[in-house]
Amino acid sequence: MIAKRFAHCQRPYACPGSIRILLLAIFGLLGVTVALPSIEGATHIGADTGPHIQVAGLEVTFARSVSADHRAIEATEVFSETDRTIFMAFLNDGPQWVRADVAVYAVDVEGVRANAPYWTGAWVRLPPGGRHSLSLDGPEDGHVPGTYRVEINAGGIRQTVLIEVEPKYPFALREGETELEAGYNIALHALGGRIEKASQWDNEDWSARHLNDGLTWVRSSDDPDRCVNCGWSSREHDPHTSVVFSFHEQREAEIAAVVIDTRIFWERNRRYGEQTAWRPKHVAVYTSSESTTSGFERMATARLRRELQRQVIPLPEGARGRFLKLEALENFGARAVAIAEVGVIERNSRTRSVVEDAEIDLANVASGGALVRYTGYADGQSAVNLFDTEDRGTNWLSYNRYFPQDFTIAFKGDHLALVDQVRLTLSPEEPVGTWPSEVAIALSQSSPLDGFVEIGRFPVEKRPGSQAFAVGQEARFVKVRLLDNHGADRTSLGEIAVIEGRRDGYMPVLLRDAPTQLTNQPDQKKEEKAEEDGVAEVEPNDEAASANELPLNSTLHGKIDPLGEVDFFKLPAFGPEASALTLTYSGRPNIRHSLSLLDGNDSVISHFDPGDLPASDARLTFALSGDEKYLKLTEPAASVVVI
Repeated sequence: MIAKRFAHCQRPYACPGSIRILLLAIFGLLGVTVALPSIEGATHIGADTGPHIQVAGLEVTFARSVSADHRAIEATEVFSETDRTIFMAFLNDGPQWVRADVAVYAVDVEGVRANAPYWTGAWVRLPPGGRHSLSLDGPEDGHVPGTYRVEINAGGIRQTVLIEVEPKYPFALREGETELEAGYNIALHALGGRIEKASQWDNEDWSARHLNDGLTWVRSSDDPDRCVNCGWSSREHDPHTSVVFSFHEQREAEIAAVVIDTRIFWERNRRYGEQTAWRPKHVAVYTSSESTTSGFERMATARLRRELQRQVIPLPEGARGRFLKLEALENFGARAVAIAEVGVIERNSRTRSVVEDAEIDLANVASGGALVRYTGYADGQSAVNLFDTEDRGTNWLSYNRYFPQDFTIAFKGDHLALVDQVRLTLSPEEPVGTWPSEVAIALSQSSPLDGFVEIGRFPVEKRPGSQAFAVGQEARFVKVRLLDNHGADRTSLGEIAVIEGRRDGYMPVLLRDAPTQLTNQPDQKKEEKAEEDGVAEVEPNDEAASANELPLNSTLHGKIDPLGEVDFFKLPAFGPEASALTLTYSGRPNIRHSLSLLDGNDSVISHFDPGDLPASDARLTFALSGDEKYLKLTEPAASVVVI
């Protein structure tokens, strides 16, 4: 009896295992129906065969263990994710020697390209009545969930079996895999959510307060490999990695789900596998109505995917609490746990809500607001500070005494919203002469570029603090225009807020599922058809090494998400005779991205800023010399266009 173990595994993270023999071609996962890959000629082991298959006189049994004489122990169809080894026990029932060659391929496995070889070069050779076994060894921290294809070739017959790795806990759902009714994210700081307790790294850029500020991360304007709001990181090797949230005025809420955004900031030259190692792998969710330290009951335990995206953990009906604790039980091997953002989604927000009497600032970045266009600013005192999710003590200051100073604001999804009032805050930290003395407010329901109707001009009182200006109308875009100040060479402002109104039958913007079609886009269906025919961007592509190919004579569709992200696209190879590259560039409802043409050393050859052309479409032509390699796109955290 001769046998050769599996030679190696080819995969980015760790060797797979914990295999479940598929009972059905279709199965349910957390209420979601998932279709397994269809492999021609594959055998689905089921109740009729148990954990056994027959091929060319060989009986093959999957088991948790084997005896010294290679007999299956605990033959089973289901293996745990944490099982260190999966065994295949072979018995030759035939009258002749038989050799069996075995290989395993990934079909749909986390972090591995489809149909990549996992284990190859393994074989056994058995005499009549002979026994032997092969082991599928996984890493120490468990196997990788997913669907695998096992191929057994014996006696000229090939038998193909689909098997599946099951996670220790149910998978969290990807966005789009759940049909939860839209509800408020009641953990948001802007809606009164608070971080009550947290294990955290002693670093301001990785503070727990970033978990509910509505921002995935914010890149430093001085250094593209540094962030000023990176997400949250626990202390290193902390056995009690948890965060406790409370809601508006510590009210008890009915909770539908927890959303974990794993897209933390990462330096561009760091490897993808190293980056994802910091993400939590297994998490538990608890609720309590007593205090931040007692009365907690576990509502859910989930396994997160090793992917950079928002992941949803549904909670059972009746889950309630004044406090919610999220605990990271394990990560993917790094010395600490890191998360970009956490959302706590309220159930039945449309009928009753803990934030129903809370003011909602539609201009706030945490509420999905965006500063679409503005006039200018002095160094270090950007207009982005006017819409910050927290009071950081930094105000906006104009570059000179130029008037008017304009700020155009859009809401989440460019929705049409009921605006109750616009509120300006004058900072006592700035000289009185810099305070604005008169403001005009205009509304548009069609475009951030035109269609504005001025609703009034208002004097601004000469005092620090907040002042409100009544609106009481619907708008998609609000333009705040500062007309004059009190005589200084510059103008300052502390904050701009756009407060949402309420009335019977009105659906708040934060509860709407999808953007409303803009009235100045009659060709929406044509655009949707074009997107179907085009090429989709593939993430991650935030550095030149992972750049997407930019197709010629075709359309590529992408999205800057999160804001502040950088996307790279590789240009086709041009010969020395090539002299120009023409791009048709579109943004909806208007162009808000900057675009740079780079050479092979990442040096900027040419640059386009959205303020250069305030429109929804642009046709750009770059002169080429043969050194051009990449296009780089980005959009600031506040979707800013300087005019």
